[in-house]
Amino acid sequence: MLDATRGVNTHRGAILSLRMLVAALARMASFEHAFTPESVSETLAST
Repeated sequence: MLDATRGVNTHRGAILSLRMLVAALARMASFEHAFTPESVSETLAST
């Protein structure tokens, strides 16, 4: 894959984004918040 992208690891950004999303959802679940796009966005912004 690195050869195809000339050494750029494009998966790292996707993995980081997914990790942040999962962390935000877990935090919301621990406080029993509803999962709406707005609430997820606010949680991501606060972490």
